Amino acid sequence: MKDATNEIHLKSAKRYPIWNIIVDSRDDVLDSRMSEYEADIVSKLGYSLQPIYSKHIEMLKTFCPLEAVGLYRKTLAPKLVELYLEMNRKSLITNGLSTFLECDNYISPFTSFPLNNPQSLLWYSHFQRIFEDAYLLEPQDLDLLAIRALTIHDEFPDMLFELFRNNLPLNEKVLEDQIKHLIFEWNVASTNFDSLWLFLESIRSEKGSFIKCHISRNGIDMQITNLAKDEPNISDEGYEIQFSSMPIVIIEPWVERGGARYMEDPFNRLRPCACFDIYGGNMEFMPIEQIIEDLKLKFAERGFNYHKPK
Repeated sequence: MKDATNEIHLKSAKRYPIWNIIVDSRDDVLDSRMSEYEADIVSKLGYSLQPIYSKHIEMLKTFCPLEAVGLYRKTLAPKLVELYLEMNRKSLITNGLSTFLECDNYISPFTSFPLNNPQSLLWYSHFQRIFEDAYLLEPQDLDLLAIRALTIHDEFPDMLFELFRNNLPLNEKVLEDQIKHLIFEWNVASTNFDSLWLFLESIRSEKGSFIKCHISRNGIDMQITNLAKDEPNISDEGYEIQFSSMPIVIIEPWVERGGARYMEDPFNRLRPCACFDIYGGNMEFMPIEQIIEDLKLKFAERGFNYHKPK
């Protein structure tokens, strides 16, 4: 990874802007080792995004989480949101990824982009990013947690475009198989997000107050750690929710028996999270045919018709 400690502040002194550092290559230069076909794809679909290293953020992570996250949100977060918006205007990232990164930067500041690239945040983690490394310090943070997940679901073709723009499958059959696998991974991750959401809602309802907490993965469990030790909502040691390995559809969330069932056809339909209705999200199960059609339109918008490379 590249050391861009000074660039994190978006200083304009005789340096390339930060978006030229995190883009894999300069916009106006094509790698001479690329084949003609690969160069054509890059010219139309863009370069991959690279992570950077910040010594200042590494130091900030060693402070008290309540103070460190608050300082990050006041100082660095607004500058990074400006970066995402600028990258979106330059067509370096899609609208969907830009919105996701805005939420992710606020909720999971020390591991968000550009400290990690979008591939590692989303696909390498099997979409578990929607509940991983989340700092909930204010009631509105719970809204951003939900909107981060909602953005992936409602803008799923945008997210797939970001994955495939630099790793285009050889043919449409391979494309469909990979999308099926990603749909299943989302359906599992969103099932576990529902479990987290219901737990947080039950605590807030029972105690009548908001939990200041950090959510992380701990093996096969989801760890929820109390950040305000003087608040008795959860124990100092935290609370764990065990992951589900299969997609589940919640029918009646507060019914002990018969309130949920295993999802039918989990490779070909994208399930919404139960809380999306609160935020005006799409509560329909999105069919794979619609997802593939929308993805191909995004390729076409950039002048690339999907076909097997020669």
